[in-house]
Amino acid sequence: MTPFPDLDEGLHQLRAATQAKKCWTCNCFHSSLRSLERELPADRRPPVLNEAVTAAQAVLQPIRYECLGCDPCHPPQALNALGVAGEACGAAPVESRAGWPPLPGSYHVLRYSAPVAICTLTDENLAHRIAAAGSPQIAITGPMQTENLGIERLIANLVANPNIRFLILCGNDTEKAVGHRPGASLAALARSGLDGASRIIDAPGRRPVIKNLDSAAVERFRQQVEIVDRIGNADIPAILHEVASCAARSPGPATPFASARQIETITGRVPERMVSDPSGYVVIDVDRANRQLVVEHYTTAGVLDLIIRGATANEVMAPVFARNLVSRLDHAGYVGKELTRAEAALRSGDGFTQDAAPEQRRVAIESAASCGSGCACYAPPAPTSNPHADCGCAPQLESSMTTRTKPVLVVVGLLALTAVALGLRTTRSSAGTAESPANPPANAVDAPLGINAFMQMERQPKEAVAVQGVVNGHLADQHLLLLVDDADGACAGQSCCAPLILPVRWPGTVPTNGTAVIATGQFGTEGGKQVFLATSVAPRGGKP
Repeated sequence: MTPFPDLDEGLHQLRAATQAKKCWTCNCFHSSLRSLERELPADRRPPVLNEAVTAAQAVLQPIRYECLGCDPCHPPQALNALGVAGEACGAAPVESRAGWPPLPGSYHVLRYSAPVAICTLTDENLAHRIAAAGSPQIAITGPMQTENLGIERLIANLVANPNIRFLILCGNDTEKAVGHRPGASLAALARSGLDGASRIIDAPGRRPVIKNLDSAAVERFRQQVEIVDRIGNADIPAILHEVASCAARSPGPATPFASARQIETITGRVPERMVSDPSGYVVIDVDRANRQLVVEHYTTAGVLDLIIRGATANEVMAPVFARNLVSRLDHAGYVGKELTRAEAALRSGDGFTQDAAPEQRRVAIESAASCGSGCACYAPPAPTSNPHADCGCAPQLESSMTTRTKPVLVVVGLLALTAVALGLRTTRSSAGTAESPANPPANAVDAPLGINAFMQMERQPKEAVAVQGVVNGHLADQHLLLLVDDADGACAGQSCCAPLILPVRWPGTVPTNGTAVIATGQFGTEGGKQVFLATSVAPRGGKP
């Protein structure tokens, strides 16, 4: 009777590792053979196993990486089949540190004391694979999508750790429609720094402007961290070999650095009371038969006065704004959140109940039978403040914000669209969303300004100004064009993103969606809301 749980399987896995060249320089294989020699000496092994071990030891080469996260990973499976106790992978355990990194993001924090950081640019899956490799020389790894906010966040997190002395750029950079090029832009920053306008010198990205870091932090990054440009390389063994090479020549920790710029952090809260919107409230439903979202608008007296249909949340939101159906930002945010939930349910086939927290939705759906109309029962017999009030199957709807504590889906794009449509100038704040160029001074109106730059000026000029953008839509009955920045033109007419939108009043010929135009005019006020009153709108040479 063999003393091994499965000698044949153990031999199979050991021979498979011996034949796999990637195993020869992997610490998994080295550690497994050391464990096997220690726990199961040669005099206790049958001849056939001794032959397999000797053959395995003959192919070993210097270790280049700790673990590649292979599936299957042959060495540990060999140990399991042979009943050998011991570590197959000798990687150091993850070592985190409270307070680092200071800014959140989609990265993997591995070891605070390690000298190497890895940025996989637009390849998030590559970051997962590198983290699984478990190299003790890697401090942090993750993607970076943009040449402004992404670079700012990366620099802030790296200079906060004096142990990090190298940054390997790997994975694919991207040009796509807006030409971000974050990797090449970061490499340019390391080479040349910033100009007087905080723009990265010689950066190929479209908007390489650093607004949220002081110059001392940028210079500290350039001095502390050496960039190793391996852009385009996604080969794990090659990347881990570079990690080992960097670690071998690390100069040791730098002097700790404290940035002069501090960002206020506050804790969110649920409002103590709900404030009703004087414009009324909405009931949102999903029409699966026609693949549409349905929004019913009710006056404050509970009278249904409008029904809006559309395939996406953005399509439905446009007439909501155009008809002034919301007048409070909290109500607009609530409507955007619920419409986004409804669109997701329409696409996935999941149930949708307006204003229901995730744990409440199934209960609401299962209770629909008692209502007789699937929880979409409106048909109020008489004006009421809530068309579902007598239904008894759906949670109570609220006309602006919920006062119940529940998970809230933050819909950054829709909120940005909401704020702009209400005449407020705001900026987008997604970690993966491009930032606009630096705010120009109020008198910089000689040349056409981009939509984002114009709308983010601290104050709008009183004199006439020219702005350039791309037509993203229009409301013909109101002679209203919706313009977005050139960099957002790829999203014109789509629901893929929610850029800043400039409403332009223009009674002349309406350009088609996607047309690049220059609009001349100035801001005015109509009905208590701001709108750009155009005196001319001229095509700018077709689509950008």
